[in-house]
Amino acid sequence: VSYIVYRIYEKFGDARDVAWVAGVGVLSDHAVAIAGDLFEKIKKVEPRLIGETKLKEEDLYSYSVIGALAKIFDSARVVEGRVGSALAARTLVKAKSYQEILNASGGDAAKLMAWSDLVRKEFKRLVADFNKKRKIVKGSIIFYEIPSKLFIKSSLSGYLSQFFADKILVVAQKSGGRLDISFRRGEKIKTDLHKMAKRAVAGITGSEGGGHEAASGARIPVKYLSKFLKQL
Repeated sequence: VSYIVYRIYEKFGDARDVAWVAGVGVLSDHAVAIAGDLFEKIKKVEPRLIGETKLKEEDLYSYSVIGALAKIFDSARVVEGRVGSALAARTLVKAKSYQEILNASGGDAAKLMAWSDLVRKEFKRLVADFNKKRKIVKGSIIFYEIPSKLFIKSSLSGYLSQFFADKILVVAQKSGGRLDISFRRGEKIKTDLHKMAKRAVAGITGSEGGGHEAASGARIPVKYLSKFLKQL
């Protein structure tokens, strides 16, 4: 959506000042592969945001300034859910430049940076827990259930997938009596995760699943976890 809006806007307005905003949205939603021209534009008009980083999703997210911005804005959703997402959107609308966010001189930008620090610490803890407790399901599938109160499932699964080129990650997190589940694949895997999620929830009452070919999700009642794992 960020990329489509950017392409429409550049038809009638000067998109140079908003390219970084679109880039944050595209990078956060794992869609770099379809938006090469956008990141080429960002590299040209705001070189500090990308520098010498390769225009690949994993590299941009991990090593570039625009990757740091994506993490900062995503931390609002991770910590506060919909309320945090709304605050992040308002902050983007008001910001005259990305430097305002990084400087975090006060107000909502400072709040975003505080949340980002909280999420960074929780990330570190969960990566260590993942390395201890992940389970191999049917050879190429890794399953892990997140022990956290933050809405961190999507961010963590996206981050971890870069280290498992030949694996599919299935990361779950409890929300009340349900499990929210993210599917991510390594770069060597060609499995359609949308279809995989659909198959995994087939016949499970009160469930849903689907998404993108390279990143999808599912939601099931907790009591059906065993059936879900068998159907992966």
